[in-house]
Amino acid sequence: SELRKATNNGGNVDIKNFGKIETSGFGRHAPQETTLDGAKKAADFKLKLPENIEGAGAPHFSAIQGTSTSLTLDVEKANGIIKSFGGKSLLPAGLDGKKFTMTTSAAIMANYPRENATPITIVQSKSPEFVFPAGVDPNVVRDVLLSLPILPDGIRQQLEKINDWQHTLPIPAVEGYTKTEQVKVNGADGVFMTTDKVRNKRINGNNANTLIWQNNGIVYGISGENMGLAQAQAIAASMK
Repeated sequence: SELRKATNNGGNVDIKNFGKIETSGFGRHAPQETTLDGAKKAADFKLKLPENIEGAGAPHFSAIQGTSTSLTLDVEKANGIIKSFGGKSLLPAGLDGKKFTMTTSAAIMANYPRENATPITIVQSKSPEFVFPAGVDPNVVRDVLLSLPILPDGIRQQLEKINDWQHTLPIPAVEGYTKTEQVKVNGADGVFMTTDKVRNKRINGNNANTLIWQNNGIVYGISGENMGLAQAQAIAASMK
């Protein structure tokens, strides 16, 4: 929300203004119901699921297909936008016409129904992959973006602390959650987000707490109404 306020004050930026955009895989945004076998086929990674969740029934599966977005950079236009936001560091001319790509793999959701609460949902997907053109130093682009005055200091400081940024998943503050704490999940770093009310129609605005972590390039999430950290960690530990 802090970054959104900053961009609204300084003007809106359409990423198409940075160059030519090419996308694929955006035909179906909504989850598509499937079976366990279908979910395994849709995923390009090994699914991890608990044998069962106490108080919940057998899961219902759905999948969201992966996507790909490529940007062929127009350095002159991009630098013009950077200047308009007061940036002093500019992209080098050698990046003109270079293609940058971000891909996401299929996301698999398993919903475990409960009688007196909304389902417990387990989501998993590969971390987004950023592909840079051969010979391009990703840190050059990173340093230019971090130098933008419009970037709030709090966000800038958090991003600057991420040294291995190409393989690290930043967890942003999500509107509606009242508390976010750093936790350990199966030995990996994660966050547990608690809330009194979530503005999310999928879970009908109930008290859904969420545990998110990343391990071996896979991002996992467990969300459930009134779910405590201990229960979420127990579910995570049982996922095989």
